[in-house]
Amino acid sequence: MIDQKYCTEDIPISLQDIVHAYNTSCFRFCNYSGYVQFPYILTSSTLLGVLLKKILLKVNGGYEDSHVPKGLVQSLSSLGVGIRSFTEEEISFLKLDFSSLKHEWFDIESREIKEDVVDGIFEYFLKLAIRLGVEEPSCLEQGKLLRRVFRTPQLKEGTYRAFIWEPGSVIVILLTKDEDSIYVESSEAFTKILIDGEYDFNIGFDHSGGMEAVERMLRCGCEEVIV
Repeated sequence: MIDQKYCTEDIPISLQDIVHAYNTSCFRFCNYSGYVQFPYILTSSTLLGVLLKKILLKVNGGYEDSHVPKGLVQSLSSLGVGIRSFTEEEISFLKLDFSSLKHEWFDIESREIKEDVVDGIFEYFLKLAIRLGVEEPSCLEQGKLLRRVFRTPQLKEGTYRAFIWEPGSVIVILLTKDEDSIYVESSEAFTKILIDGEYDFNIGFDHSGGMEAVERMLRCGCEEVIV
């Protein structure tokens, strides 16, 4: 509804919120045995449309009221923005009309889309948005989309690495011996946020594992996050 409301004004959703909404819709994080992909397909297609419209607004000062991502991509290309070629699977996703998906439940319910295909599309256009100056690259690190635990990072970049090591739990691995130096404000302010704030994870600290612990998390395929 939001992205249909404006054509010459910015859509009031940050890149960070787009990334967070997309990550939380991914079915790899769902443990329900009867899960179907329809919510993921609808959400990811809609969010991609919002992302593309924000890019078009930056490039052209406005965007078409289109509900088909492929049409928005073509608009970018026509404006001289270099766009890479896409695979057949990617094109199939880009052709989805997210305004009508909710009315085609029986057709879409049985459809399957590879999550890594959609991940690749999102990562590509998010990097493009940042390169074109839509927003600063705070939601991108090391070429990957990283979810934020808090809306505003509370720990200093470079002093730690953090991972979801089991559902609902984040482990913060310290990369410095001076624990007090990792906080953006202070340990007291961080503790207050943990007590009073709203967030989705239990947070623990690894004070001695260092890069060996980081490498172990990466080998196990744990999702990295920003704290």
